[in-house]
Amino acid sequence: MTKGKLNLKEIIEMAIQIETAGAAFYGKLREMASSREVGELFQHLESAEHQHIRDFKRIFKESMSRIGQMEYATTEEDLLYLRAFASRRIFSSPEDAVRKAERLTDPLEAIDMSMDFELRSVGFYREMADRIEDPSDRAAVGELVKQEKGHAAQLYRMRERMKGEG
Repeated sequence: MTKGKLNLKEIIEMAIQIETAGAAFYGKLREMASSREVGELFQHLESAEHQHIRDFKRIFKESMSRIGQMEYATTEEDLLYLRAFASRRIFSSPEDAVRKAERLTDPLEAIDMSMDFELRSVGFYREMADRIEDPSDRAAVGELVKQEKGHAAQLYRMRERMKGEG
């Protein structure tokens, strides 16, 4: 197998793109929310995505000051796998996220798409953490995984509550 290199900057840039699109998606869903409770959930998730962007930027800055531009040896197949994983995200850009949100007419559909987004984010960040050798950076990404799982749980709870009302 051909050897490749994956650097921390590339991994962080992928994560920031995911979070930026998520923030745009949740912002649009917040504007379109049919109830105060749903609007507040989407506001919370939008704020969390913005915090994750700041967290990823902090992780990168701290890592650069500690260890410089870290590159991880990997196989070409593994490198392509991670890029493929990132490319299959639900939203290709913030604009795409807003367009998809605007097409949603059913609040349960919005919750379902949101859960898919959070679950895919968890998967990507787990893959990311597996490749980060620095223990503190890996732990920071692990904390973000935990938060994304919490978001999926909040969405699921809201979905079940909405289904019970309908």
